[in-house]
Amino acid sequence: MFAAICALSELEEGELYRFDIAEKALLVIKFNKAIFVTDSICTHEEADLSLGMFADGIVTCPLHRARFRMQDGTVLSGPDGGSAEEISKLKVYPTKIENGVLFADL
Repeated sequence: MFAAICALSELEEGELYRFDIAEKALLVIKFNKAIFVTDSICTHEEADLSLGMFADGIVTCPLHRARFRMQDGTVLSGPDGGSAEEISKLKVYPTKIENGVLFADL
């Protein structure tokens, strides 16, 4: 079921945003003319990825620096530079845009 997340006008290129929708903490990022919606909580521990860093399509967890590719949730490196196999990939939600509003299939 698609749920409204925010107006596109609220999003700035390369900025991390957290939205709490339908009891889910979601991370939203606009990058290279695409918009990605994933879970906002790191799969390693309860860290909020919206407080992390973002560069070149990769979000870095603020707690133990695990790195995830926003496009598909792939783990690029585990906590503190460890193996990517140490943690689960990040859930990525399908999106659509209607009348200037971002929706995600939750």
